[in-house]
Amino acid sequence: MAVPNTTTFSLRDVVDELGNSSAGEDLKECFDIANPALFDPSYEGNKDSLYNFRNYGGTWGTYEDWFLPSFVAFTGMQINLHDESIMDFEEDVPYWSSTEINATTVKAYFFGGGGYRADLPKSTLAHVRACRTFEGGDDDYDLGDSGPAGGYIFYIRDDGGGVFTYFEISATDISLASIWSNVDDEEIGTTLDDIGEGQNNTDEIIAQSGHTDSAANLCDIYTV
Repeated sequence: MAVPNTTTFSLRDVVDELGNSSAGEDLKECFDIANPALFDPSYEGNKDSLYNFRNYGGTWGTYEDWFLPSFVAFTGMQINLHDESIMDFEEDVPYWSSTEINATTVKAYFFGGGGYRADLPKSTLAHVRACRTFEGGDDDYDLGDSGPAGGYIFYIRDDGGGVFTYFEISATDISLASIWSNVDDEEIGTTLDDIGEGQNNTDEIIAQSGHTDSAANLCDIYTV
């Protein structure tokens, strides 16, 4: 077996190298039945290695729970990812949020100049990043860590009782030129700003009568 590059090496490399050998199949079975609850909550080792072990099973790499982030979510991306040079965003183009202003206009976000809001018509073409959330324990991930779906953690919410919600943004733009929605002259009225409203906003956009195409739908069907 080749010596791995320690900066990119993961347990996936081990299985890929073993192929369909009996050892490889045994290792796959081991990962398939691995349960995060079995890990010591005081674990302080390499988080990426822990993530690789938790997620190597037969469904590894399949995440279908994405949504279009609300406007306030971009503040977390700006401060914790962009300004820390952890992730690249285009600075001179708008990114759609899932927060509308009225029947024809939506809040979009620019990462340039320290980050700022732009109010754009729903028919404008803008970039799209997908977001997802998942629950975990304290210190499972830090801000800026690579998340389970290969994106980056940009916000962590303490839900109490030792439960935390982690917000992960996709590693790349999923569209460079998407309209906000083909329904561009009717107000939904229930899409909110708060960082935890992205999933509800996405659902409301897709459920709108006459909807066939939107940035929200691109996120909803996104799989990685």
